[in-house]
Amino acid sequence: MFPQHIQFGGMYFLKRWYATLRRHPDNIISVISYFHIERNIVYNEKVQNKTIHELTLLETEITSADYYFELDSVYDMSYRPISNAFGLLYLHTNQGMFTFKVETNPKPFIDQFHQLKLNNK
Repeated sequence: MFPQHIQFGGMYFLKRWYATLRRHPDNIISVISYFHIERNIVYNEKVQNKTIHELTLLETEITSADYYFELDSVYDMSYRPISNAFGLLYLHTNQGMFTFKVETNPKPFIDQFHQLKLNNK
């Protein structure tokens, strides 16, 4: 059974389990962790849940917990440090810019992406 998804050009919104299935250990070039903070009010108290996910660079695609990008649809990556604790990794795609909050310096991940793009030209 093929998973349900909505296609927009080279980018797909995928269910988390399908994005995980697409990862092939022999194709993984680089991985970086990113986090998402969800804020809720529970019983009149503010609750913050931090979830950690992986952004995975493969030979032909980049996958996250919620998104799949074909490598051809990603134009560039950039990084902006916000504080000593974290920064923002930007994916510039044909569908707009996607932001990922990272706690580590993504320079090796970005360098691997640029190298892969040069080799695929």
